[in-house]
Amino acid sequence: MNQTESHGFNLSCEQIRMFTLNTELLESGNKNSFYTTSEVCSIFGISRATLYRYMNNIELGFPRPLRLVPGKVLFRSVDIAEYINRSISTHEKEKEVLKRYRHFA
Repeated sequence: MNQTESHGFNLSCEQIRMFTLNTELLESGNKNSFYTTSEVCSIFGISRATLYRYMNNIELGFPRPLRLVPGKVLFRSVDIAEYINRSISTHEKEKEVLKRYRHFA
């Protein structure tokens, strides 16, 4: 499996593909919309346990959830979209560095 280090964790090509495939869900929301834990898991193609690991690891820079009502965790759609854009941008930059490195190797 081809993976790249990004924001302190490994992003696989499959996860990058999931980001791309789920942009419709992101684009359909407006700036004031929210995603539930299940929707965020679906966007990233991860389990609930993995989502909570991401949330608890501050170094990852994963969006902080809002707890508007007890027992309900929500994420702002704009925060999720920004995180995905940062992750993809970082992934693209790392690919360019690897291309240059391979050229000199």
